Amino acid sequence: MKNCELRHLDEVKGSFGISDGIYYRASAKTRLSSPPPLLICNTLRAFVEQQQYFFEMLWKKAIPAKQRIKEIEENLKREFIETIRDSEETTSLISKVLSSAIEEIQMIFSCASALKQYEKLGMLKIIREKADKGVSVRILIGTDSPVNLRDLERLVGIPRLELRYLLKSIKTKLTTIVTDRELSLVIEEKKNEDESDLGLATYSNSESTVLSYASIFENLWAQSTSQSP
Repeated sequence: MKNCELRHLDEVKGSFGISDGIYYRASAKTRLSSPPPLLICNTLRAFVEQQQYFFEMLWKKAIPAKQRIKEIEENLKREFIETIRDSEETTSLISKVLSSAIEEIQMIFSCASALKQYEKLGMLKIIREKADKGVSVRILIGTDSPVNLRDLERLVGIPRLELRYLLKSIKTKLTTIVTDRELSLVIEEKKNEDESDLGLATYSNSESTVLSYASIFENLWAQSTSQSP
């Protein structure tokens, strides 16, 4: 750290280096205190430029060494904000975030019909399971579009689940999930024929980000009604 800029990245395997943008050298993962079993050297310009680009991608994802050392010394959780574009990954995160809840789940849907899409992705099944285990679930439904109560039938009768309707337009097509004020997942709602195709998502455990979404939820909750429109 005294002689170079150092960053940390989890789960790196093997090693490689690029010198002056013209020389590439790499080795497979080795055992401690033993030479690499295989060494690859290359000066082909197109290949070296490709590996340079790969290095820059890893460098942007890595965190400064000082930050990583602080996390270890003070036993801090690592904060992150990730942008997810892949629908399958977002679907997996929905399950992960909801399943992590121990005390509370807060959710905002721009309209009641949006629940249909998430129901087919298994969201309501997880909500029911968490509610049965004593997790408090609060759901806000936007009323910019007419509310068809049939879209909400699966929510009726779930214990410890409270459903309310927004009195004011939120003017955003977003689905927001906050669990235990520790994780947040915000997903753009897309209008398309493929109901498994989700929009851009933002996933975070950053305290300021998560608490901001939790605060927005509480403000909207205070302005909502339990009476269906």
